[in-house]
Amino acid sequence: MTKATKPRDAWPERTYRSARARGLSLIELVITIFIIALMVGILLPSLNMVRGQAQTGRCLSNLRQLSGAITAYTSDNRGVLPFGYWSGTSDPAVPADGFETDWSILIDSYFTGGMATFTDTSSNPREGLPEEYQCPQAQYANQGDKHYLCHPILMPALNSTNGPYPPYRFTRVQRPGEVALLMDGAQTGTAQDPRSSLAVGEIIGGELLLSGNDPWYNAADTDSNDSIKPGPNSDNGSVANAAGNIRWRHSSNQAANVTFLDGHAISAKIPDLQADNVTPVAGTGDLKIRNLQADP
Repeated sequence: MTKATKPRDAWPERTYRSARARGLSLIELVITIFIIALMVGILLPSLNMVRGQAQTGRCLSNLRQLSGAITAYTSDNRGVLPFGYWSGTSDPAVPADGFETDWSILIDSYFTGGMATFTDTSSNPREGLPEEYQCPQAQYANQGDKHYLCHPILMPALNSTNGPYPPYRFTRVQRPGEVALLMDGAQTGTAQDPRSSLAVGEIIGGELLLSGNDPWYNAADTDSNDSIKPGPNSDNGSVANAAGNIRWRHSSNQAANVTFLDGHAISAKIPDLQADNVTPVAGTGDLKIRNLQADP
């Protein structure tokens, strides 16, 4: 009787099964890990860019909503824009007596139906005002009651030592599509208002914008198409003139979001600088001097 033998074509299948059960070799494992790391390195910057663009979009939406609330306030107050800040007294030399307030509090009722107080926003900022006041791309995103500042002439500090400037009527503005109303503000670290933007942008690019002789507010100024000075672009309160300045925190610290009196908002590119690191290169920035010139 002849002994049965296993067909030859069955051996390759058994060999394949044993190789598969053995798993990956060390070299194959290293190659696989390398490919995965390479793919992560390629995709991560793209994912971060997409996330940054989404946060910039949310910030622009915040500014449009805040602008809409300011427009509603103006309509309810005989065409007068809200003032930027008031210490609570008529004399700047007298300490605030409990009625301290600013533009963010004055328009809060258009978001919540109520009105936050200055004490609310100082003691518990994240509960005092809704999230529309916070920029999702702020360096200290979870700190401070607001991350935006207002135009110092259109919405002035009533008892400013550089004024006082009266509340501004909307109808006085001849270029509502060009004049900035709110913009990303530098976060300042103070005991009273930790990592919040100042309410009023009194200093932009190191210039005291409320000075009566400042050419930025002279409608006849010949350099109105020049880019504004970007300033220190810092959230560090110890940096000179950082507080009350524009914060170019979007697009890797190269852009600031701004809303205008007509309600539209843009992400404005920071101007390039000359060798002195102060003078902007002509035409490189999206915010021009004319965007800060208040009409007489």
